[in-house]
Amino acid sequence: MKQYETAIFRSLLMPLALLILASGCATTSSSSHTAGDYAVPTVKESDAARAIAKIGKYNFGDSRVPLADVEDLVRLSLQSQESRAMLAAMLGDLLEGNATVDGKRFACRQLALIGTEAQVAQLAPLLNDPALTDLVRSALERIPGQEAATALAGA
Repeated sequence: MKQYETAIFRSLLMPLALLILASGCATTSSSSHTAGDYAVPTVKESDAARAIAKIGKYNFGDSRVPLADVEDLVRLSLQSQESRAMLAAMLGDLLEGNATVDGKRFACRQLALIGTEAQVAQLAPLLNDPALTDLVRSALERIPGQEAATALAGA
C-alpha cells in the first residue's frame, strides 16, 4: 500500500513542480528587461488624420475596418502621452464637425479611453443631443478633473 501512495504522490507532485519551475522561469526572463530597452511606439499624425477622416463618414452597417484602424491607433497612443493628446484632439475635432451621428458615437467611445480635459469643451455641448448623451456622459465620467465634473453637473 505504501508503494501505491508513493506512486500517486509522484504523479501529482511532478506536474506541480514543473509548473512552479516554468512560472519561475517566465517571470525571471520577463523581468530582466527594462522600459529603456524598447522604443516607445508613437502614432503618426498623417495616419491618424486619414483614419479619423473615414470615421466622420461612417454609418452603422458600413465596414468596420476604419473603426478597427482607429481602435488600433488608440491602443498604440496609450504608450505615448504626445500621441494620446494628438489623437484625442483629432477625435474631439470630429465631434465639432459635420461627422455622422455614428461617427460621433464612435469618437465618444474612444474619448472615454483617451480623452483629456482639453476635450471637455468639445464633449459638453453634446450632452443635450439625445442621440449622443449617454456616450458623452460616459466619456466625461472617465476624464479626470474638475472641468469634466462641472460639465456633468451642469447637464
